[in-house]
Amino acid sequence: MQRKKLKNPILVGISYNPEIGGPATDSIINIMFNLGASVVYLDYRIIVPLTVNVERVYESKEQMMEVYKEAKIRAKFFLTDIDCLILPGNAAVVDPRLFNEKPQGDDRIDLPRAIAEMALAHIALQQGMPILAVCGGHQIINVYLGGKTAPLSDDESEQQGYLEYAKIIFNPVSELSDIIFDQHNKNIPITKKFFGAHAHVVKQIGGQKLINDCDDYLIVAAVANDKNYNIEAVEAKYGVPVFSLQFHCEVGAKGLFSVLTSKIEYQAASLKDRLTNKKIFDYFIAAAETYYNKKLMTHEIANIIPKKKEHDTIQHETPPKKLKKTLLLTTQSSIFRETSTTNKNEKIQNKSYKKIK
Repeated sequence: MQRKKLKNPILVGISYNPEIGGPATDSIINIMFNLGASVVYLDYRIIVPLTVNVERVYESKEQMMEVYKEAKIRAKFFLTDIDCLILPGNAAVVDPRLFNEKPQGDDRIDLPRAIAEMALAHIALQQGMPILAVCGGHQIINVYLGGKTAPLSDDESEQQGYLEYAKIIFNPVSELSDIIFDQHNKNIPITKKFFGAHAHVVKQIGGQKLINDCDDYLIVAAVANDKNYNIEAVEAKYGVPVFSLQFHCEVGAKGLFSVLTSKIEYQAASLKDRLTNKKIFDYFIAAAETYYNKKLMTHEIANIIPKKKEHDTIQHETPPKKLKKTLLLTTQSSIFRETSTTNKNEKIQNKSYKKIK
């Protein structure tokens, strides 16, 4: 379907497999529909099929790069024309081997999906695309950027609860605080309850020393109100909005649909709280619109400026300095950067535009 035929030109790409589904993801899709956006399923089972032997990524760097290259090629195809990326929650645990730790015996791991979503995050960040990551997606993007996850302790789980609204402390100078709270004192942290449903958390934030090898890319925007102040949200310090949330703002705004009872469950009790959760999505769609308009402007400028002839040269008054290239080979993002997305003669199943009521 051509974009011009869509009622709303904004295309929201969400990591989603229709056969697996997920109630929290369905809530996000419904919110996007209510905001007038068109939703595109970015099927992680097509980006990295289950037929791929992903375990070989741990055999050697070369094997890892080969698998990641295939994932990047497909992720780049799926993100064509997309205006924002959403990485939703899931029931799997991020494979600890991705950050050089051993899995727990009872961990449910979905490595193909993790690689697919890291590839989506990589391409989206390269293109300057707004990103919203929730719960499992929050953990994926942090691991991609060099972070680490860990299971909650029994005490932490008891303090936070599961499938419950728990207190979260927000960094008052974060962009997320400005979005959620209309007026607040920039010197005093703000506490508010949000819905949580997780057994693992980000223990080490990703993106450290990523900017020019000296500045962090992400900052902590919120922490849990437990004894260890576990990370509940991070955001990008620079560039387009990138919000990574452990809590489920989609549940607070829309709730979860229970197949068992055919009812909407866990939605925030008051209209005010539901609207507070929805503010994150309102802001995110506005960021997607800005990104879309920037692409239109760039395309128009490219058509106006004549192309440089092959024999044209650019004169420098002084020779350009040789830049030092530093790759942190311990992070997943560095491996993705080393791989290319050379066109392949392979037919990839077309993505479809969905409007979900």
